[in-house]
Parts: sequence; structure tokens; C-alpha cells
Amino acid sequence: MGGFEITFSSTSGKDLIIRGIVEESGSFRLARGRGKLEIPTGEYRVTLAPIAIGETTPAPKIQLPEKYTNTDHAVITKTVRSGNNEFTIEIETETDR
Repeated sequence: MGGFEITFSSTSGKDLIIRGIVEESGSFRLARGRGKLEIPTGEYRVTLAPIAIGETTPAPKIQLPEKYTNTDHAVITKTVRSGNNEFTIEIETETDR
């Protein structure tokens, strides 16, 4: 499921926000600032938002519940550790119900 911006927001109280784009394959790579790939370790809340990619690919029309789109209500948390990290993130859309 591609066409989403994925955001990791630190739970440490710091304004640390890391973003990436979910590809059609479901994979994503996070970066902060101007493409810095080194992500500080710690716990993060994870949210998703539909995003248009360029002028030719519109944002997906999938309706996501607020628990996936609002940082204050985020139900997904992930812990970033030193070194390479791989995460599996499963979501339920409104049409899955």
C-alpha cells in the first residue's frame, strides 16, 4: 500500500520528527531534516497520511482511522535501536471492518 507519508514522532518530549514515503511494495526509508538517514534511538509514535507523489500519482483514497493519522491518538509505537532497523506496521482501514 503506497502513497502514504509515514511519520515517526519521538515520545521523549523532544520535537523530533522523522518522515518517509511508503512505496507500493509497502517498504519505506526514514530520513530527518535534509536527508539524514541516522535516526536517534528511542521510542516513537507512528502515523500515516495519504500523499500525492508528484503530479501523476494522486493521494490514495483509503480512509484511515484517527488512531493512525493523529499523533495524539497514535496506537502504533516503535523503538528505534542502534544500527539497522526493520519494522512491520499493520493497519486496519475503514474498508477492512
